[in-house]
Amino acid sequence: MGDSEGGEDIGNQTQEEGTEPTVYSDTDDDLPDPVPTNERERGDTWRTALIKRCPVCHTLTNKWVISGYPSAGPRCPCPAERKLKHKKLEKLLDRRDDLRERAALYDSDEGATERTQKTLTGELQTINNQISQHRSWFNSRFDDVVGVDPDNREIVTAKIPTR
Repeated sequence: MGDSEGGEDIGNQTQEEGTEPTVYSDTDDDLPDPVPTNERERGDTWRTALIKRCPVCHTLTNKWVISGYPSAGPRCPCPAERKLKHKKLEKLLDRRDDLRERAALYDSDEGATERTQKTLTGELQTINNQISQHRSWFNSRFDDVVGVDPDNREIVTAKIPTR
């Protein structure tokens, strides 16, 4: 370990400027030992060729993380999950799910008034418009995809985590 301008090299591996990172398949058995990227981001991280789409904001990432105690196993967190608009979008999606359930109940109820059904339909349209507006704000703004050929990408939508 040698000295450099910034102080002593403590052995953290960093990617050299101008080089492409190595991308591993999520089924590789010979993954290298991951190195923590920095103090703020504890745990082990790596990238795969598979790109995950956040089910909430539709942000893309191929970064995987193992962290926490006890470890919850590998996960692919949304790069924008800590943004306030992401939390608002989660609440809008929950509200939309509740409205859909209520609309289904009223559809099956013969005694439900037409006015009630129109009100629920209007609320659903309003919520869907708000969701579209929020998602357009996220559109490619926080995408975190590195080392994947743009012409040969496989994107899957991640499941919404249960709480």
